[in-house]
Amino acid sequence: MASETILTALQATPGVQIDGFIQLSRPQVFAAGGLGGRYVKASMPVDRGLQLQRQAMASSTLFMQENVRLQHMSDTVPFDVGSLLPAPAAATAIVPVNVRVLGSDGRPVVNAMVSAYGAGFVQAATDGAGLATLNFFGGTVDDLAALYVKPFADYWERWIPSPSLRSDRENLVTLQPLENWPGANLRRGQPFVGWGERLMGLQGSDASLTGKGAKVAIIDSGCDTNHPALSHIKIGLDLTNLDPNNNPDPNTWRNDVISHGSHCAGVIAGNGNNGIRGFAPEAEVHVLKLFPGGAFDSLIEALVYCVNHEIDVVNCSLGSDQVNEGVAQQMSEARRAGIVVVVAAGNSAGPVQFPARLDTALCVSALGQAGTFPPDTYHAQTAPSQMQPGMTTGANGLFAPKFTCRGREVRLCGPGVAVISSVPGGGMAAWDGTSMGAPHITGLATLVAAHHPMVTGMARNANRAEQIQNFVISLAQPVGMDRQFVGDGLPLFVGHSEPAPSPGIAPQASDLQSIVSHAFDDVLTH
Repeated sequence: MASETILTALQATPGVQIDGFIQLSRPQVFAAGGLGGRYVKASMPVDRGLQLQRQAMASSTLFMQENVRLQHMSDTVPFDVGSLLPAPAAATAIVPVNVRVLGSDGRPVVNAMVSAYGAGFVQAATDGAGLATLNFFGGTVDDLAALYVKPFADYWERWIPSPSLRSDRENLVTLQPLENWPGANLRRGQPFVGWGERLMGLQGSDASLTGKGAKVAIIDSGCDTNHPALSHIKIGLDLTNLDPNNNPDPNTWRNDVISHGSHCAGVIAGNGNNGIRGFAPEAEVHVLKLFPGGAFDSLIEALVYCVNHEIDVVNCSLGSDQVNEGVAQQMSEARRAGIVVVVAAGNSAGPVQFPARLDTALCVSALGQAGTFPPDTYHAQTAPSQMQPGMTTGANGLFAPKFTCRGREVRLCGPGVAVISSVPGGGMAAWDGTSMGAPHITGLATLVAAHHPMVTGMARNANRAEQIQNFVISLAQPVGMDRQFVGDGLPLFVGHSEPAPSPGIAPQASDLQSIVSHAFDDVLTH
C-alpha cells in the first residue's frame, strides 16, 4: 500500500512506470479514516525493483514485491515419465507418426491431446477427423514409455504403457464414453451427481437445501454460461481484460479457454440441466476470471471484490511457490469480513503452496477412490505405486494421489481424481487435481452459509467465517490416512431426515456418520 507521498516518489523515480491501482476494500478504507489507500501496480527494470524492495524492507509503511504469475492448477499431467525436451536446433530426421482417435461408437474424437513419453516428449491435438500427427525427431519411435490420449470432453482418457507405434500406417486408439463406466453413474439427459458428491452424501439430500441466499465466488478461468448446467450463472468480471480506466470487462468472463473455471463451477453450483448437479445450484455465483495470465495483483483485486460484494465463500483453485504480502493481507481482510476462502493445496507432490498455506485459508488436498475410473486411464496412475496403509491409502479403495501437496496446513481432503464435471461446449470431462477437491468443500461450505440458522443471523466478521469453517471441519470423517495428506478427513453432508448409507470410509464410519447426520439435521431443520 502506498500513501500519496510514496506514490509521488515512485512517479519521480527513473525507470518506473505506474501501470494502475487497486483500491482497498470499503472496510479497509473506512478503518483508515477514508484516506483512500491503494495498491500501486508499476513496471520497472529488475535492478530498480530490487533496489526499491530493499528500501521498502526498511520502511514500516510500504511493502514491495514482484507480481508473480499464478498457477491455475488445472488438470494434472503425467509427471513421473519422461521429460519435456525442445526440438533439436540442428536439422535432423523427423518421423511423422499418425494416431487416429475414435470413440467406441466409431466417431472421431476431436481436439483430443495425444502425448508420447520417452527420452523426450511429443504432443499433438486431433483434428476434425480424429487424427493427430506426432513428429518424432531423431528418426526413431522406439522405447516409448507411454502414450497418453486426453479427450477434451465426453470420453475417458487412455494411458497406454510401452506402446508400439508404427510410422508406416495409422495407429488406432479407441476411447469409451464417460457413461460406459459403471462407476461414473452417468446417464445422459439426467442430472448427474459425481462420485465425490455421492460419497459426501449429496445425493438424496433435502431438495430445499440448494444454497439459496448465499453468495459464492469462483476465482478461476471464467465460466461458459452457454453450458446448460451453468446457464443460470449471471454475474462475473474478467480481471485479465481491463479497459483504459483499469475496469474489468463485464462480459468476457464467459470465455473460458482453459475450461478449468467451468469445471469447478459445475461441482459447486451446476443446475443439473443435461449435466452436473452441484452442491448449491441456487447460490448467487460470482465468476472472477484470472486465467490465463493471472498474477498476484489480479488475485488481490478479486479478494477486494469479494469483500465489497459480501461474498460468503470463495473458491481458489490456484497457487504459487512464492509468497505475496498483498495477497496475505487481503486473505486476512476477507476473514475479517466473514468470508471463508477455500484454497487448493497444490498438485506438485510437495509442500502446500501459497496461499493455501496461510492460516486464513481452508486448505484442501485431493482424495481418490478405486473403482471410479477405468484401469487403463492416467487416473489409475495417480494412485500410490507402493501402497502404504495409514499413510497414503485408506479403507474401501480410498487413496491420496501422487500429485497432491501435503503438510500440516491441510485441513480437509476433497474428491480430486476422475472428477466428472462441465466443460465449455456443453460436454463433461473427468479431471484430476486438488483444484477438483477444493470445489467440493466450497460447495458444502456454501450450503452451511445459506442454511445454518446460527450463521445466517451472524454479523459479517471473523467469528462468522470461523463458525462456517469449523462446522464444515466438524463434519469430517477420518479416511484412514496420515493427516499431512488428508487433514481431518472428508466432510459428509447429510441434509435429510434419514442418515445416508455409510460410505464406510473409516472404521466405525456408520456410528460417526450417524452422529454427523443428526448434528446436521438439528441445525438445518429448525
